[in-house]
Amino acid sequence: MLWPATSSQQPVARLPPIPLPPPFLVPPCFPQAAPAIIRSMNIDSEVRNFVDLSSIDKARFLARFMYELTLDARNFYSPGSNQDIDANKLRFVNEIQHRVTRFIEQILIDDPARPADEVLLKLLLAPRSEKTIEALVHSAYTRTIQALG
Repeated sequence: MLWPATSSQQPVARLPPIPLPPPFLVPPCFPQAAPAIIRSMNIDSEVRNFVDLSSIDKARFLARFMYELTLDARNFYSPGSNQDIDANKLRFVNEIQHRVTRFIEQILIDDPARPADEVLLKLLLAPRSEKTIEALVHSAYTRTIQALG
């Protein structure tokens, strides 16, 4: 299938969907649904599925994950000039963005110093003492699977 071309672009081939496991429970509001997501996440299974992807599909998956994560991060500040900011959560999202974008770059340049896929997935999906953050990551990860699956 081809993406539609605009007047100044030629059509480009669309990547086939990434073969991923069935989606997890999608929380209507991630903090309240955190226990459901956390119970349903099998980290070892997710690592195996990610490792089996091609390099370009890994990069594509992680780019979508970052997009989903930033959608949730918007909940940590108020729109407008009267900003209530949750600096710790925004700092966490920024750190994840930093690590994941570097990992994507390392995938795309085939960097031999790139950490193992397992290291990144465990960094993202490991249990956390801050359950709101854990739910945030798992929610973004779940939506990524649904969007690309």
